[in-house]
Amino acid sequence: MHQPGVAQGSKMHYNRSCSAEIGKKGLPIVAVATRKGTEGRPKDTGAQGVEMRGESESPKTLAGGPLSKPLSVDDLGVSRGVLVDLALKFLYFEGEMDGSEIANSMRTPLPVAIELLDVLRKERLCTVLGSDRGVVPVYRYGITEAGVARAREALSRNEYVGPAPVSLGGYVEIVRRQSVAMACSVIKREDLERALNELVVSPSVTNQLGPALNSAQPILLYGAPGNGKTYIAQNIVNLVLGSIFVPYTCEIEGQLIKIYDPEYHSLVDGSVEGRDVDRDNRWALCKRPVVMVGGELTLTSLGLVFDPISKCHEASLQMKANGGIFFIDDFGRQLLLPEELLNRWIVPLEAQVDYLALHTGKQVQIPFDSLVIFSTNLDPGTLDEAFLRRIPHKVMIPNPTLYEYYMLFERVCQAKGVPFDKDGFSYLVDRYYRKANRPLRACHPRDLVDQMVTVARYNEREPALSKESIDQACANYFVQRPSERFDES
Repeated sequence: MHQPGVAQGSKMHYNRSCSAEIGKKGLPIVAVATRKGTEGRPKDTGAQGVEMRGESESPKTLAGGPLSKPLSVDDLGVSRGVLVDLALKFLYFEGEMDGSEIANSMRTPLPVAIELLDVLRKERLCTVLGSDRGVVPVYRYGITEAGVARAREALSRNEYVGPAPVSLGGYVEIVRRQSVAMACSVIKREDLERALNELVVSPSVTNQLGPALNSAQPILLYGAPGNGKTYIAQNIVNLVLGSIFVPYTCEIEGQLIKIYDPEYHSLVDGSVEGRDVDRDNRWALCKRPVVMVGGELTLTSLGLVFDPISKCHEASLQMKANGGIFFIDDFGRQLLLPEELLNRWIVPLEAQVDYLALHTGKQVQIPFDSLVIFSTNLDPGTLDEAFLRRIPHKVMIPNPTLYEYYMLFERVCQAKGVPFDKDGFSYLVDRYYRKANRPLRACHPRDLVDQMVTVARYNEREPALSKESIDQACANYFVQRPSERFDES
């Protein structure tokens, strides 16, 4: 039964409203591993918290305090008016629902949903339409004319239709209890070496990087381009294991902030439906997030983004990264100036808290709890000293030594099916590095061998590390400086 105001156009409106379909069966949840270049990230945990390596508390032990199963509307800890509006909006778009359907949509236990429906019924905003036959009667509720008017008024405040929000206080407590520092503290030397096994890394780098990871303090990876800074950062994420609870939405003085984002929050196996009878299901059990940004980073994305249509706030990137990793690649090449980012993050890096502004102008204090990794080709000496002091670990990724370059080249040849030839390698180094006074780079073996394979395939022959193939690969790959001499040929 559809009441006035619940037409097809309203259905379309419902489908584009904030988070309306989060967690429903069939929603494609995109894991960080496939969206952010971290393929192969270990399967670290199940829905019940098995193998929770590095967790401050497992999901079972965390299921207390803010995560306890709420028994009443007051237990939800958020504005009763927001919850009543939310239940009413569901009825407005669906026409009629039973208590279980409301509870599932709002991620609340059935008694909580019934309590909200009783409020709506007493205010004559909904009515009992009847009950389904069965041993236990299941009542269905429909929206009244007064309810339609009130629902439209609620939609003018915000169009959010999704899981019930959590309180700011509850969010802050859970972020602290599942800090990324606990996951970082268990990383061992063999873990780091295994994560970087495809790259020949100097022991001096791992000796610096390991303690830096253990500390969970900000890290700056710097050095010449092409030596593996991005590769190292992308593989570090494989070491920060475990799962955390992420709220779908947070309420602050009637304002809503959407936090759960399937682009960064990957639901753990067994929790796709996001429901557990033993805890508060307004929180999704996810793998620790990995937020990777490059040149697209802007100051706007570091604040709460208010959508004037839905009238909801989108959480900042650093808020979505809480409990996980925030990796800023190619620092200094963003749309915002390095100085702007440095000024913006002076306090968060120092105090592990961030101050974000709602569209109303109210400022709220939010935990800044992520392992922040910067990767840059800039000379750190050009950066502000006050900012550098707040990045305790600065790890230079140097050019490979000749021996490391040899090992890399041999390994790449084996992986690409190109027979390794020591004479060919010596020719490459003498002709294109020593004589050209060109520095070795860790990316060169892969790129040059790829060139050789491509040329061989075009010429319909087997790839080989011959002088001819080396010359052609280097001619294609290295920039040739125009000669200023007169060429009589």
